[in-house]
Amino acid sequence: MRSRRSLLGTAACAIALALTGTLGTAQAAEITPSAPAGDLVDLVEFKTTGDAGYFYTTNSGEAATATSKHKFTKNNGNGVIGKLHSGGGPGRNAVHRLRLRNGGPSYMLSISPSEWRDGKFQDEGVIGYTDGAQKGGQARLMRFSNHGKWRAFPDDAASVKTMKGAGWTVDGPLGWYQA
Repeated sequence: MRSRRSLLGTAACAIALALTGTLGTAQAAEITPSAPAGDLVDLVEFKTTGDAGYFYTTNSGEAATATSKHKFTKNNGNGVIGKLHSGGGPGRNAVHRLRLRNGGPSYMLSISPSEWRDGKFQDEGVIGYTDGAQKGGQARLMRFSNHGKWRAFPDDAASVKTMKGAGWTVDGPLGWYQA
């Protein structure tokens, strides 16, 4: 098994070789490091009761309570929309789950400290971390809003078109994640 140091050295060498032209761009892209798989957790989306909004969690116990006690339903079968990092690190964004204080059970994901402090929301804490810059195999996670409801989807043309067509507005990126 290679040590962490040698893997970092290999990636650095590949980048240096690509920059000097000794290694082709396609070969360098194959060696670009991806997000470490060991710290990834499923980001699960639920629809809240009464069409009030959407709920997100990375905690399996919390997911079980959402369905059994609160009668939330998972979207798209298993509800998994991708994977977030379970821990912080250099260049990572803390993703907070905010609950709308008035207007039903509606939740929003946020990486903005000003939103975390906004009095119309209850900050329920960090549910995971996105990367601030893209790593191999990642997609950008976007937030959308529509009259007191928020959703998160990958930033791909089909998802954005579908959401806009259904009346949702693009709020902006939440960072990079494993879609």
